[in-house]
Amino acid sequence: MGWYDLKGGIRTLAGVGAYSTPFASGTRILQIKFAGGSCTVPSGDGSTTQVITGLAGSFFDLQENHACRVLQGAGAQLEIAFSSDVASWFIEFIGPAGAS
Repeated sequence: MGWYDLKGGIRTLAGVGAYSTPFASGTRILQIKFAGGSCTVPSGDGSTTQVITGLAGSFFDLQENHACRVLQGAGAQLEIAFSSDVASWFIEFIGPAGAS
């Protein structure tokens, strides 16, 4: 499935430094980009998270071009968090099925 097959409006969040946000179960993550620091992301299996460490001065770019990450579970499984030493970050997502 490509992005063009997904229903719902594409939304974005962006900022600098520490940030943590919960998403609704069923949210599809399309892209996560960040420079420096680290980002904790749900694995998408509903039970584990992963910490990705970025390089100072370079963007880490996670693009889920064909099979976007669908968030499921509860708590940390529905959250993306950036550390305080992240220079900048960007998230692109589509809300749960049926969301506009």
